[in-house]
Amino acid sequence: MSYRVQNHIIEISDPNTGQWLPLCEEFGVKEVRANLLTGKHEVVLEAWPSTGVCETVLPRSALKRDVIPSLLDMGVTLYDEDENIPQVLEIALTSDQQAPRMLFHEKLGFHEVDRKIGFLLHHPVGLTDPKKQQSVYIDSEALEPLGTLDDWLDMVNSEVIGHANMEVILALGLSGPVSHILKEAKKISDNPIFSLINESSRGKTVSLKLVASIWGAS
Repeated sequence: MSYRVQNHIIEISDPNTGQWLPLCEEFGVKEVRANLLTGKHEVVLEAWPSTGVCETVLPRSALKRDVIPSLLDMGVTLYDEDENIPQVLEIALTSDQQAPRMLFHEKLGFHEVDRKIGFLLHHPVGLTDPKKQQSVYIDSEALEPLGTLDDWLDMVNSEVIGHANMEVILALGLSGPVSHILKEAKKISDNPIFSLINESSRGKTVSLKLVASIWGAS
């Protein structure tokens, strides 16, 4: 089957006349991604209906079954729907094969991967498989790095080290994952809570920003 995209309309070539006929509004599989922790695969289906670009996520195993209802839910127009469903399915499966692959995770903190404990941030820390080290955190929090590690270490060395109060704040910010391990091991029953109390303009907001800087931009 020969097809082309013109003005966000997928057209197919009539084998008898060679004429280009509209099939549906443009769509395709944007990426195929595998969950680092569960191994399950899903596809990100992207479409360009008249209302604007949109996307949805489907289990990869259900792509053939769910692609038509999903396209209709996104407002994609299918021309001569009953007749053209096989061609739409063929385009969906072809774009699935051609789409880029990626690993992702939806959880943060310590988790077991391949019988090893790793710490999941924007990318995993402590995993030995180079491919799994590239897994990307995907969730509503949109956690991602801000700046570089070298710049952050320079800031810590110049602004934190040697200032006892700031050193304590930095240590508290790093203690979250440790308290999680202690709670899982039943060494503590509740997560410790620390309060910052002082007068205005004495560093409370700066302290909170220092803690947040450990984990990146949100």
